[in-house]
Amino acid sequence: MAVKNDLGLLEPIYKALANDSYDSGGADITPTTWINSPRIAQLMKAHRHEIEENVSNKVFSALGTGFHNVMEKAVGDDAITEERIFWDHPGGLRVSGAIDLQIIKDDGSTILVDYKVTGVYGVILNKKNGGVKPDWERQLNSYRYLLQQAKGIEVSELYILTMLRDWKQSDAGKPDYPDAPVMQIPVPLWSWEKTEAYVEERIALHQQAAYSALIGEELPLCTAEEMWERPETFAVMRSASHKRASRVLDTMEGAMNWAEDPMNGMDNKHVIEHRQGKRVRCQDWCEVAPFCSQYKKYLKENNGDI
Repeated sequence: MAVKNDLGLLEPIYKALANDSYDSGGADITPTTWINSPRIAQLMKAHRHEIEENVSNKVFSALGTGFHNVMEKAVGDDAITEERIFWDHPGGLRVSGAIDLQIIKDDGSTILVDYKVTGVYGVILNKKNGGVKPDWERQLNSYRYLLQQAKGIEVSELYILTMLRDWKQSDAGKPDYPDAPVMQIPVPLWSWEKTEAYVEERIALHQQAAYSALIGEELPLCTAEEMWERPETFAVMRSASHKRASRVLDTMEGAMNWAEDPMNGMDNKHVIEHRQGKRVRCQDWCEVAPFCSQYKKYLKENNGDI
């Protein structure tokens, strides 16, 4: 992947930010890979030399690397830091994962901790799940599975230690807003049966996608969740000049029924605004979107109106 100096930075600074030191240790697959879309993984492999990224997009990655480095040096001798472990999957794949922190408890079990640098909004959005993003939960339970399979280590607790890059002191104390720029978030520990079923399913999906790529077949499609899809909605407005909706519903029929209900106080000036759905990841965040037939078809069907 090429990194463009879109900020016009001095060469040493640009090179430092553009540097990618990630190394999977020669593994065929990692938990970070299998929680992701199989389609994206294969398109990344096929087009890795064509993809360009702006160095401005690497700034937060550098912040994450710095956070990892500080924590690695600060943690004492009673813990294992930044260990990459390997496991030979029965299906013939070499699996690896880098675990940020392992703390050995008195009973011999292990606390597994992963470091994240993220925005405040992501934590607030997942408030109902204790601030844990779904992919964090999948990733840490996958690490737990890998650690058990590779080293026979029982993991009893999972945590995310997150640095909130955009936290503001002035907003602390507001409803749902984090009290501090660093949070230690417990992650639900799945049953062994659920974990094993999830890992094996994800590995199988990625193997299927790799085979499809090999023989030239269409890759498995990304799911709505993998595309961060926001469905279309229908907003009932008191009039065309109103900017805020009185109610937002999933269907035109539902919006019409709500607007016509006398209990809701709408008059004949009301309008229903159609709000186009959006595939957020495809449009704004996916590096392989320009090479993706699924996204191109979506654009064509929507006449580019996204």
